[in-house]
Amino acid sequence: MIQNSLLAIAKPNSSARVRAWIARRASDDAGVFFVIADNLEGAAIGFIQASGIDHLHRIAELGICLDATRRGKGYGRQAISLLEKYLIQVLNVRKLWLRVASDNRAAIALYHSSGFKKVGTLKKHHFVNGQFCDVLLMEKLLLKSNARRE
Repeated sequence: MIQNSLLAIAKPNSSARVRAWIARRASDDAGVFFVIADNLEGAAIGFIQASGIDHLHRIAELGICLDATRRGKGYGRQAISLLEKYLIQVLNVRKLWLRVASDNRAAIALYHSSGFKKVGTLKKHHFVNGQFCDVLLMEKLLLKSNARRE
């Protein structure tokens, strides 16, 4: 289930609740939220966000979610790269960090290929499907020189 992979509490949601959640994310002063779209089809295929932006320490937490049929096709890596450039150039963020379930191999591979490094493990941290699972902590230092590359 997608909510489990996002380390969220799985529960049913109506379209109205989802729209309200998107509106809250988009209006959060301590974050940025972007829809990921397939330009050829003009269809939304996911979202990416930086939340908990701390302007003093210049850090933010990364969150990304893609439609299952679009994973493994480069959309996630491209969205992360674009978000990093935005965070560096517009908000002066210097580091992104994230949490990911230790058994989410596809996501971990995406983060590694995007330059994130594992910095720790929260043991038996997240309760899902009747058991506690480990959560990895990963981070990436953002360099201004990377924001200029295309």
